[in-house]
Amino acid sequence: MAESQDIYVYSAEGLASLKDSFSERRLKTYLHHVGHVQEDAIFLQLWNSRLSKALRFPLETTEIVIRNKVHNALTDRWGVGWSTKSGFLAHAAPKTKQKINEANSKILPNNSPDRLVAALSFGFWPAMFNGGFVAEVWQTRLDQSFPNLPQTLDFDGKIALIRHLLATAHFLRNRVSHLEPIFKRNLSQEHADLVKLVSFACKSTAHWMKHHSTLASVLRDGPSSVVRETIPFRTATKDFTECPHDMALSDALKLLNSTGAEFLVAQIGGNIRILSGNEIGRWLATKAADGIVDLTEVSLDQVLAATAAPPIVSRKESISVYLSELSKTKNRYVVINEDGKPGQKPLAILDSLALMTR
Repeated sequence: MAESQDIYVYSAEGLASLKDSFSERRLKTYLHHVGHVQEDAIFLQLWNSRLSKALRFPLETTEIVIRNKVHNALTDRWGVGWSTKSGFLAHAAPKTKQKINEANSKILPNNSPDRLVAALSFGFWPAMFNGGFVAEVWQTRLDQSFPNLPQTLDFDGKIALIRHLLATAHFLRNRVSHLEPIFKRNLSQEHADLVKLVSFACKSTAHWMKHHSTLASVLRDGPSSVVRETIPFRTATKDFTECPHDMALSDALKLLNSTGAEFLVAQIGGNIRILSGNEIGRWLATKAADGIVDLTEVSLDQVLAATAAPPIVSRKESISVYLSELSKTKNRYVVINEDGKPGQKPLAILDSLALMTR
């Protein structure tokens, strides 16, 4: 969701269409946060979607762990069909009974205890730590189900802690499920609380969940560094085609002509090289004194050898970084990729002259 390897270019018409599709009311929170700059509001909503996506995995893991622990405890107390037993129903609030009936209606006629557990919403399980269930179920089963609760707390303190963490998890899950803005929340702390809640049941599962969670990286990226195009990237051309470095020069010229590309891009031993039609023409002019050049016998390597490797810069960097890299080379062009590391797919080529004239 909301991720692409290619850069999306926002036009005025495109922004207007997005605003119409999402509705001004939905965008109001994002617009207010960014000073009513429409493009920034779209960036912020996109980041909010990425945050929601990153939270789904830890939220789903938490829900599965909690419902299984509670289901096992209820089964231990009232047996496999606990939801139908009079002892359970005596403690169940009307809303709890309603949730069970709604879940059963979804799985009929093939209902079973396991299918019922899967069909019950997250909101059902916090109720199992309230009212008569506390004494009836947890007085003798809490430490068995949640062996890693703080031993400094007494029974009431442990129940209160689980209630608090479950309430936070339930609220956050609803915000994510209902596609609400969550970017202003303290998501780092709420994520830590999810890990803590799962760890009370199983430390290994909590460690696994934390290891595979992507929330921290999405938070670090932020809305601007993930989706916003810097001035150099906006200025750069995406009009290039990649080709083998050892193709015949005649084929290279045909490729330029057939694609209409401004540049050829080739990799040589891990280093990137770029050529324009004008540069090929200048190379041919230097060989004119040697007589006629057979383009089918000349490898593109020979032309590329006369060029210097251009600097490679991340698309997220500022103008000052581009200028600094250009000052270290005689090359007029900069290759732009995702992280500024060799070997990554080129995204654009920046002509320093175009940058200087902005």
